Amino acid sequence: TKDKNVMLLSIDKINKSFGDKPILKELTMTVEEHCRYGLIGVNGAGKSTLLNIISGDLAEDSGEVYRSSQLTVGFLRQNSGLDRASTILAEMRSVFADVLRAEEDMRALEQHMSQLTDHESVEYRQIAAEYAKKQAYFDSRDGYGIDVKIKMILNGMGFSDKDMDTAIHTLSGGEKTRLAIAKLLLEEPNLLILDEPTNHLDFKTLDWLEEYLLSYNGSILIVSHDRYFLDKVVDHVFEIERGKLAVYKGNYSQYLVQREERRIRLEKEYEMQQVQIAHMQDYIDKNLARASTSSSAKSRVKALENMEMIEKPDGELKAMHLRFTHTKEPYKDVLTVRDLEVAVGDGDNRLTLCSGINLNVRRGEKIAVIGENGIGKSSLFKTLLGFLPPSKGDVEWGGNTSVSYYEQENLNLDPEKIALDELWDR
Repeated sequence: TKDKNVMLLSIDKINKSFGDKPILKELTMTVEEHCRYGLIGVNGAGKSTLLNIISGDLAEDSGEVYRSSQLTVGFLRQNSGLDRASTILAEMRSVFADVLRAEEDMRALEQHMSQLTDHESVEYRQIAAEYAKKQAYFDSRDGYGIDVKIKMILNGMGFSDKDMDTAIHTLSGGEKTRLAIAKLLLEEPNLLILDEPTNHLDFKTLDWLEEYLLSYNGSILIVSHDRYFLDKVVDHVFEIERGKLAVYKGNYSQYLVQREERRIRLEKEYEMQQVQIAHMQDYIDKNLARASTSSSAKSRVKALENMEMIEKPDGELKAMHLRFTHTKEPYKDVLTVRDLEVAVGDGDNRLTLCSGINLNVRRGEKIAVIGENGIGKSSLFKTLLGFLPPSKGDVEWGGNTSVSYYEQENLNLDPEKIALDELWDR
């Protein structure tokens, strides 16, 4: 049976600052076996800092981090950490390097034994014993199932159509993220840490990953802004706010309810204590100077000094509010597309991704374009915007229409500029 009380990791009152800015303050948390945790908080709250401390990539300023001797950590960073010079299959097989080396040793020992005719000799028996040891290790690590396991994970992560000898440096950013997740799943650490794993996943891959994580044997710690993913996968939520951490049992929806209940409870407890303090102080002020009631007033002074003060609950963090306006009202028909064909490449390498596309987008509509990775969604956008020439068909933008485009690789940003200048220059 799974014991939910076995501790993998314990963090006790850690602090972390960058310069004079405190990020984590007296933060305490425990990670137990066979639990699935979501780690949430606004951008800049300290989530990645905490993950880096847990993984050992960053040192805390003060406090203690206790790691079980059984702890193995697999960490999906926001940059993949893959060997760019390797191929898809070689990178996946590198997870099982020790097992594959044992298999090579077994083949060499088999070759050696086949050359010995005296099966009763000391040499033969020594080699046979060594072979049995290697065989037991190979079997214990399911050596014969390695390639099947690799294929199952890669198919689930959307690589079923990809040549296994593809060099990693030729993959897109999204493909590298998916491959890094696949490698971690093959490693099977007992604490799997995923930092924004859903950013480059299509619906099909996301569904597969959700189901896989639900049956994952180790513990999982996930940073994600995808509330639906967290609802499906996690059974505990850690929330970082203003440098401190609160723990909630349940998924994201249950966290929202408990968080509001906690906020109301803390406010009530604080208000009740403030009323109690006011009554005590009023009694002290009125009775401390009187001989007949001085001793009881002094006892209240002592009680007040020893009282554990409840901190005033912090207010809600300010939410960002955006308002989009336009100087000219666009025509009712914002975009008209007739019999469009989207293709990439040139000459013999030209590949048609989709054809016969007809669209009529009207003012005020909000439209999602969905589909599997690599099916041509970005190419469709680039064709509509004129970055790629259409093979055939017409794209007509309505009068007074102004278009803004955010693309995955951020190629429309100047990496030499500081962030503020990039905005001012608009």
